Amino acid sequence: MNIVLLGSFPMITPLYRYMIASNDTIYVAKEARSELDEITGFEKIMAQNETITFGVSKKNLSSKFPEWLQKNAIDLVIVFGCALKIPEKILTIPKYGFVNIHFGKLPQNRGADPVFWSLKKQHKETAITIHEITKEWDAGAVIYEHKIPIILGETYGILHSKMSVLTAEIYPLFIEKIVLSETRREQTQKGTNYYNKPENKDLTIHWEQQTADEIEYLINACNPKYGGAICYYQNALIKIMEAAPVATQPLIGKKPGEIVHAHPHEGLFINCKHGKLLKINCISSDAGILSGTKYVQMGVLQGQLFTTLPNQKTKNTAIKTAI
Repeated sequence: MNIVLLGSFPMITPLYRYMIASNDTIYVAKEARSELDEITGFEKIMAQNETITFGVSKKNLSSKFPEWLQKNAIDLVIVFGCALKIPEKILTIPKYGFVNIHFGKLPQNRGADPVFWSLKKQHKETAITIHEITKEWDAGAVIYEHKIPIILGETYGILHSKMSVLTAEIYPLFIEKIVLSETRREQTQKGTNYYNKPENKDLTIHWEQQTADEIEYLINACNPKYGGAICYYQNALIKIMEAAPVATQPLIGKKPGEIVHAHPHEGLFINCKHGKLLKINCISSDAGILSGTKYVQMGVLQGQLFTTLPNQKTKNTAIKTAI
């Protein structure tokens, strides 16, 4: 079978390697060549495997790309990590059409970044979902669903990498269903959610509104793709990249976002809604990517505040420069 893998590196790498070892004829279509391809050596890997490639863009998606599909008698196109909208008129060119690999449950988690939203929404489970591509985003019939538990403390990077590897492992299973045209589950409107690509407001910690658990999940959802969850210290933007819950009795009389303990060896502890604490392990700022203890050594003091927005009222600080 002639199969095109349309996606982006390094996301498609585990699946690409598995497919190369199969008996199918593999082609790769990807968006414009990037510096990352050169740095990570993916171009070299494809050359070594004598993989025929095609550079996809908005300009040629409706013209040269369908011609290339027909010329090579493509049976199936697997889309994996491609942001381009596939024109409806070319979906029927391959014998088995176009299918998409979606890192989230459908129809509960449609949209551009289901891994982020699964973590931020504190879902206990997600799925690798293989579905038909139609004119509407993530709306085609579900061909195969592989459920995956979300382990407490997993970051975006850990979960995404795990799902990428598992995608290669389930490849024979969903290919068999595609070829045999087994019963497919049509998506319903019930329980449908469509999430857009996260904006700054979605990446921001709302200290007064969010619990310690919600903040921890948000931080994990932002690491590493979005560089951490956004908040402010002394009106300077910082991003918290890693935090851990602290098992203590709820504190009384402390504000959400207030630093309740700052020690150069023990670390940085922040009060959250309902008096629960988070230990801040890693922060990204203008001063660099710093551990919580390193951040304390720069002059952070107990009683100061992390805030949701700049210019919120904070206590006086010994630090005069933004960090």
